[in-house]
Amino acid sequence: MDGFVDQVTGIEVKGYTAVCQEILEGFPNPQEIETEHDKKEFVKLFGELLKLDNVLRNYDEFQEIDKPISEGYLQDLRSTYVEIRDEFLNLKNYEKTKDLDVDLSDVEFEIELLKTDEINLDYILALIVEKSKNSESKEAMKAEVSRVIRSSIDIRAKEELVIGFINDTDLQKLKDHDGIINAFYEYGKGRKKIAIHDLAESEKLVADYQLFIDKSIQRGYAENSGTDLDSIIPPTSRRQGARERKKQEVLRKIQLLVETYSGI
Repeated sequence: MDGFVDQVTGIEVKGYTAVCQEILEGFPNPQEIETEHDKKEFVKLFGELLKLDNVLRNYDEFQEIDKPISEGYLQDLRSTYVEIRDEFLNLKNYEKTKDLDVDLSDVEFEIELLKTDEINLDYILALIVEKSKNSESKEAMKAEVSRVIRSSIDIRAKEELVIGFINDTDLQKLKDHDGIINAFYEYGKGRKKIAIHDLAESEKLVADYQLFIDKSIQRGYAENSGTDLDSIIPPTSRRQGARERKKQEVLRKIQLLVETYSGI
């Protein structure tokens, strides 16, 4: 819990309590972090917290103490951490980092450590069941569910689907756990069918697009190699890379469908 000085390097290693206090004082509202400098500092500090937590969680004493950081605030921290990761990755992918005043080349994200407490769809549905039993208002339920979903790398894309289910469903009429779970999956299947149809219409997909998208959702990713993806792209000029751009745009949209509807 407490820090120490490394006897070999002489470097002071901050303890869990000190890191928590730094985060609480420096980032009381993580959703309001604006500058790249502050985002970089936040990523560094939260990464330290993740590493410390990963070590300390193995000790019974750690499980029993009152943590300086509340569960709700921790969800906000995780959500902000994931959002900054996505933002920084986009900047790097589009080579925009050279325009920034802050060097992002040394920024590291502890994604594997973040996944040790990864939230999954079953957890979210159980949360909806719990909130429904407590007759909690839909607005309060949606706020809590959104906060938890945004803290997860794997199910962030499902937020709109889950919130749509809460909005469109009279949860009080679903008497038990199984009723809510079954209703969600039926809702998800219906939304998936509409989403695939809308994508096919907007992109004018041809051939066996339904089969390609269904297989992509089942396997968890859209395959870029081979001829399957190319076969569903409508006739497009190859001049100046127009067809390849079209292909990549369709791939991006299909991958979003995969992230939204995988497991449903």
